[in-house]
Amino acid sequence: MNNQRFYYVPAFIIASIALIEMATDMYLPNLPAVMREFNTTESLLQLTLSVNLFGLATAGLLAGPLSDTLGRRNMLLSGLLLFLIAGIFCTLAPSVDILLIARLLQGLGGGIVLVVGTAAIRDLYQAEKLAKIMSMMGMVIAVSPGIAPIIGGYIGMYFDWRATFGFLVVCGALLVLLFFYAMPETLYTSSKKTFSIKPILTNYLEIVKIPAFVLNALLLALTIAQLWIEMGNLPFLYIQTLNVPSHHYGIYFGSSVFIFVLGTLFNQRYVMTYGVDRLLFSGILLKVISVLLICFAAWLNIQQAWLIQLFFYPGAFGLALVISNASSRSLSVITQHVGCASAVLYLLEMALAGLALYIAGLFFNNTLWPIAISGIIWMGLVFGLYGLRKVRVT
Repeated sequence: MNNQRFYYVPAFIIASIALIEMATDMYLPNLPAVMREFNTTESLLQLTLSVNLFGLATAGLLAGPLSDTLGRRNMLLSGLLLFLIAGIFCTLAPSVDILLIARLLQGLGGGIVLVVGTAAIRDLYQAEKLAKIMSMMGMVIAVSPGIAPIIGGYIGMYFDWRATFGFLVVCGALLVLLFFYAMPETLYTSSKKTFSIKPILTNYLEIVKIPAFVLNALLLALTIAQLWIEMGNLPFLYIQTLNVPSHHYGIYFGSSVFIFVLGTLFNQRYVMTYGVDRLLFSGILLKVISVLLICFAAWLNIQQAWLIQLFFYPGAFGLALVISNASSRSLSVITQHVGCASAVLYLLEMALAGLALYIAGLFFNNTLWPIAISGIIWMGLVFGLYGLRKVRVT
């Protein structure tokens, strides 16, 4: 395939991934408004986040292998169409039950695009060019969820919460048209494989039997789960309890994403100097500092949102170090079936995040304490895993 001819393909895929990442949390500032309209609870609305994450996590387990048989283009179009249709149901949802189902389907469609889009870029590029595009994709994945609540907050202010999903539908429709008319098939016919479920299950089973992979993957997944607990609870705390305008919430969250990006850049600059393990442990320590500060804020019952947000910044920087280095350590021990390992890693991250978010939502009481207590539990589990990891890996 002439890669120069299809120079626009990475831009299409990165744009679609940005939209899917934005869909996970664009409506966060409007969750209190959704709760009032449907006369429901915080925990049930947080479940709309959990099921979306579950869809994102599970879709890739079959989407990747299926794209090796059916081709990337067909799978990408299928995923985008599912994302689009689910978005329409989210926009028109007459009840929270329909919204839950639509969010699950939206996550499944998005998960297909995430996994197959990455594979399509791998079909076209190698070595330095691939690394450059993947770096750009990683930055988009980091920044998009930070921008989304800002956009969603202002859409909600001028229209309503349904308009945030309407915005996603319009953007999704444009991408469907672009992919339908301009997206080529990136997988050579000679590279296509016969689909068989048995070897796929065998590969997954082999991967989860590798202790170093599982321990590092769990460390990463627990840290991301704590992040989603914060993301799911803070909108209610800031908007309902601390009276932060909904269109300002995205600015608070976006500031943490900016700190996360700085941490990512720091890791890229110094990982060769200090090493993966040292930066990984530094990231854990920064998260611990953040948890202790949040516990302090909860104990003092601090009511200033800007001051509370400052306490999350060390954790945001540390999160970047943990994500980069724990994922690197997980995949570095895999010598074959890397695609399957990536799918398992993503499944563990999103599934655990969805479960943790739902459980934490059951105990939400309009204070910082649910986040603080979950952070303490996270500390105990992560330090236990880190110690076990040192024993098993060394």
